[in-house]
Amino acid sequence: MDFSEYVVCTDINAASLSVSPNPDLNILIDGFTVSMSSIDFVGSTEVTFTLLDHVNSLTATDDITVVVEADPNVDLYVQSVISPRNIEYLNLPMIPQIEIGNLGLGSYNNQVEVQLTVYNPEGTAIHTDTAISTVDISPAETVQITFGNPFTPTQEGNFAFHFQIMSQDDFIDNNLHIHPCAVVLRITTGGPDTFGYRFVDSNDPLGPEFDWIDISETGTSSVMYEVPSWAGDDNFSEPIPLGFNFPFYGSAYTTAYVDINGEILLASNTWYTPYPNQGWNNDGNMFNYMYPIPGYAQMPGLIAVYWDDLHADQGVGNVYFQSFGEAPNRYAVIQWHNVRFHAGTGGDPALKFQVILHENGDIKMQYHTVATGQTGASIPHDNGLSATIAIQNAAANTGLTYLREIVQNSTYHRSGTCREPFARQSGHSLLWGH
Repeated sequence: MDFSEYVVCTDINAASLSVSPNPDLNILIDGFTVSMSSIDFVGSTEVTFTLLDHVNSLTATDDITVVVEADPNVDLYVQSVISPRNIEYLNLPMIPQIEIGNLGLGSYNNQVEVQLTVYNPEGTAIHTDTAISTVDISPAETVQITFGNPFTPTQEGNFAFHFQIMSQDDFIDNNLHIHPCAVVLRITTGGPDTFGYRFVDSNDPLGPEFDWIDISETGTSSVMYEVPSWAGDDNFSEPIPLGFNFPFYGSAYTTAYVDINGEILLASNTWYTPYPNQGWNNDGNMFNYMYPIPGYAQMPGLIAVYWDDLHADQGVGNVYFQSFGEAPNRYAVIQWHNVRFHAGTGGDPALKFQVILHENGDIKMQYHTVATGQTGASIPHDNGLSATIAIQNAAANTGLTYLREIVQNSTYHRSGTCREPFARQSGHSLLWGH
């Protein structure tokens, strides 16, 4: 514990704390931080501390009674809250789930009862539930407890979830765990735009299911498609074949230009430089914040899946494409695999997301992993904080935005339209159609 708040002297930087030897306790002092431990003593003991003021050489002595309790045989506690997350969404149900651990010396093999009380932003209890489960928890192990009744927040604000372990154990001081949760408005549907495109995400009760199609072992690298060398930064691919006519805003496309930076262009454009012309390996567009969507005229026929400043390190990251099925139900998958943000260091370069283009014109975007934990960048990137997700036609005069990085007067504000950054967890999907 920190003793500095109890110290009264001329100058705390010119004072020191000492302790008289105690046969029952091992006491360590670092400045005014005191730690105590005991191997086999149980009971109460007096500890004498002395404060020396080096400015005037005055001393003060105080005795403190220290009570050492026996290690509990069973000590149940809430180790973590799996659900709700720290941020949840208005009018979307959640199923509370926690992880219970045992800090005791012995196993707990019995029924465990946990009561949940949810308090709204005004401090009123609005939801209660009880979970009872037979468990066998050895020391230092954990089990998951899931409550049977979902909870749906109907107002925005800061909620408090009180998880109270009701089963008897040998230490009750840690049986209550209070978990804060901010409830925010989230728009799960959008559109139509002037052509009729709409979107719905997987947080909506009628939204698409997350169904990841991994092509990292079977797909063709768009980075290396019809070129002799690797270019994993700001690079549009040569036009890759989709395998069918893909209808998009009234036009049919058979190829796509795939950018490392998380977007594709279907129409002819001025960004792509064909190999072997000079600049073929540095023609990508990381400027997702320059113009709103629709309205970014230099990006015709845009499908921005997770458009940001991204990088694919050779031997680690890649972008793949592969077509499946038979007419009229063919589809093409384009997958960004183990790419990272260009800015920042450290973390795990494991961004994984994909877009599925269906022969009927539907577009499904799926987000496996949307954060790397990189640090040192001037703006945040993880979880869509600097990403753009949108579509627009070849003329850039109609389109629809799900998420957009907002930069005004060269100053980053945040990423969003009228929602929080879209993906607080993996396993998110988004369906576009008209």
